[in-house]
Amino acid sequence: MKPVYLFVHCQKTAGTSLMAQLAHQFKSGEICPTEAIKKQDGPMAILSLKMLETYLDKDGKNIRVVSGHFPYCTRDLLVNTLGPKIRTFTILRDPIERTLSFLRHTKKLTPELKNASLMDIYDDKIRFHGLIHNHMVKMFALPYGPDLDTVMTHINFTDAHLETAKSNLKKVNIVGLQDDYDRFCKALEAKFDWDLGAAKFVNETKKTHSVSPQLIDRIKADNALDIRFYDFAKRHVAQRQAKGRQV
Repeated sequence: MKPVYLFVHCQKTAGTSLMAQLAHQFKSGEICPTEAIKKQDGPMAILSLKMLETYLDKDGKNIRVVSGHFPYCTRDLLVNTLGPKIRTFTILRDPIERTLSFLRHTKKLTPELKNASLMDIYDDKIRFHGLIHNHMVKMFALPYGPDLDTVMTHINFTDAHLETAKSNLKKVNIVGLQDDYDRFCKALEAKFDWDLGAAKFVNETKKTHSVSPQLIDRIKADNALDIRFYDFAKRHVAQRQAKGRQV
């Protein structure tokens, strides 16, 4: 039985670029959700665990990679439906840069926000609680269960969430950092015996909008757990590299 790979894709961490390279290693039907499913079901195809479960039930025997904005606990779903040979990988990014990239990207792609400031977008409660507030900690701390559908769920963060996220990150087979993307790709190729081809940088967001010191201060305060998590991740990756556990 071949392993199935779960890419824990945090928003705005170069994940879309990596997906373009995964298409070099895997056939289109082996990556779930497929591009056809995404066009058919829209954004929820890469967010909803309940929808993912239907995809697994229908095409599980063909799936080699699961990639969407699904939290780490999706691994439990995959084990339950596809078997125990699940391998995981993720890439993380400085929380302040990740948040600013998300804000710029949202402004670029949302016509009604053309004249909105980055602060205005940050203040939107749905976006803030869904995809900004300690987003990376949430991706690794949410527990799998019948009440969980998407990472958009609003939670009240505590230090316990940070500790859970750190514990789960240690279980991930390959952890990368967005500012060392090439090394991350080489680690994936070495660990999983893949050929990802040349880097394909897509979905990049240019720094075309000024950022006020007030917004930076708010991001730092609101995402304090993410900042601590990212600091832990950097140390964790460095330790793995020193021990030869990833190139």
